[in-house]
Amino acid sequence: MVSQEFKECLYPGGKAFGFYSVDGTFPFLLRVHELLKPGGVLLDYGAGRGFQAVESRGIKRHLLEFRSRGVRVLGVDVSPDVHENPLLDEAFQFTSDFRVPIHDAGVDVVMADWVCEHLPDPSQALREIARVLKPGGWFAFRTPNKWHYSMLASRMVPDRLHTRLLRKAQSSGREDRDVFPKHYRMNTAGTCRRLLRSAGFGETLLFSHEPEPVYLHFNALTFLAGALFQRVAAFLPFHGLRLVLMGFAQKPASA
Repeated sequence: MVSQEFKECLYPGGKAFGFYSVDGTFPFLLRVHELLKPGGVLLDYGAGRGFQAVESRGIKRHLLEFRSRGVRVLGVDVSPDVHENPLLDEAFQFTSDFRVPIHDAGVDVVMADWVCEHLPDPSQALREIARVLKPGGWFAFRTPNKWHYSMLASRMVPDRLHTRLLRKAQSSGREDRDVFPKHYRMNTAGTCRRLLRSAGFGETLLFSHEPEPVYLHFNALTFLAGALFQRVAAFLPFHGLRLVLMGFAQKPASA
């Protein structure tokens, strides 16, 4: 396992601040906050049990607590564990046909953080997301790029081994119940734009990001190679090689 001292040589400040300068969580959550007005309604699509609330600390934990700004936070998930999520005001499970049990146009922003890669039918999911959004509302998502080296490796590993691999590669605190099958059907820039357009979304802002080599913490040599890749990928003028796709799509105001 790579030592904290070695990581500090490549990414200074991680020990002091609890996050690295290339952490993509901040630009994502800050944009979601900017889209939400006090008193608004946020739907966390694929909210899970909220294990990130336990793992995070400091400003990252604060950014996950949208309710501190007077926002009402709803959550929906396939698992009953969603009812344990401490970040939610109200939790729901999907119906048997994967409909969201929320009335039409009742939500200002839908957030899907590391969820799109798990969708067996992203077209159906996006139609549901568009249905529950108010006209002019936003869908915010963060998902891995299927062509990134770490995702290519992940796709070669059986689902039953993913929890063990994540614990080794990331020092992750995830449990078996936090790991779900992956389909990668909404995980390239082109596919995201096409699916969102087909679901009736208008303006789509798509960003990409290459963080520290989060899947290579188990070995100093591989971590160094990943750090070099991160520096190169950060300057490339296209999305293709970066790990994280970050999108924001607006439902037309006239819808």
